[in-house]
Amino acid sequence: MAGKKQKRDGGAPVSLADALTATRAARRRVLALAERLEETERTILAAMAPAAAPPAATTTPAKRPVGRPPKAAASTAPAKRPVGRPRTRTTAGAAPATRRRPVGRPPKG
Repeated sequence: MAGKKQKRDGGAPVSLADALTATRAARRRVLALAERLEETERTILAAMAPAAAPPAATTTPAKRPVGRPPKAAASTAPAKRPVGRPRTRTTAGAAPATRRRPVGRPPKG
């Protein structure tokens, strides 16, 4: 368990020679792992090196437009009228606009 001292089995003291042997073996393992890590890093960096430099033969892709496209000058569809603005003339066959209802909550009465 992390952070807790572990009890030794049997309580037998470890000789200085055994402790030194274990320390040297652990040091060798750590150095071997460090060497493997450096070798792996070199392999990864060597694999990434050609990908980092752009090839000279290929062309760069065209830039994509950002935002809304510009409005067409001659639009075939009729323009929408602004919201809240009354119509100036009625269309054929439609009844003329009569009294409009008020918008919102009716008054208390």
